[in-house]
Amino acid sequence: MVSEVPPSPPPASPGDAAPPGDAAPASPGAGAPSIDLGPTLEPLAFAPGRYAVAIQLSRRGTHARNRVRESSTMSLVLELSADGAATACRGWDYAIDNDGPTVQTEDRFREQLGFRGRYAVRAGIAEAELSAADDLCPRIAEYTKGVPRRSSTMKLRCVLAAPRTASLPGPVLLCDWSDGATPEVDALRIREVAPRPWIALAGGNGLRIKVTGAPPKLVGDPVRVTVEPAPVPIDASAWRHPF
Repeated sequence: MVSEVPPSPPPASPGDAAPPGDAAPASPGAGAPSIDLGPTLEPLAFAPGRYAVAIQLSRRGTHARNRVRESSTMSLVLELSADGAATACRGWDYAIDNDGPTVQTEDRFREQLGFRGRYAVRAGIAEAELSAADDLCPRIAEYTKGVPRRSSTMKLRCVLAAPRTASLPGPVLLCDWSDGATPEVDALRIREVAPRPWIALAGGNGLRIKVTGAPPKLVGDPVRVTVEPAPVPIDASAWRHPF
């Protein structure tokens, strides 16, 4: 199923766990947190598992006489195991070109970072704290314009949710990366998919999101967002492969 989204403004018990990568969310009701996720999402009881998202941007726009082209592939794989262990791998391949009569600039980078920590479920919300861990996925930091500011920790609040409309193909894990006020965190937040501050991931193979149209504040095609279950499992290297 492919959904097109219109633009819009203590550790868990092993006995309750679904196998990693195959989490089976419960129905709304018992165990669901009391949290307002807006009109399009309904909270569910939390289930441990492997959750992932891959996001691809392919955007074009103009500003005065300049033409801007932006492309990006990003992925985040988060595993919340039944024993309270938490791991994550994040990767990003990004390029932007600004071509005009007097200004020609470009910026490109490739990066990957792993994280490890613990989580606990309190009142139906999974709260995790992770720190950078190079043994999970090798650190990559390749930049054309110096080293930008990035977060070396992840402080997450995650809620399992079901869509109330057809805008999403199934249940999602919504995570607020609350200590990461850095560009990679903002790039993971797609407002047409979930309201800020949430990052949307999914169990199974994961969630795949495509964004086209003009970049913010530029003239061009309207923003178009499509969301679908990934056809194959999203892994730590998914950011290397445009789709």
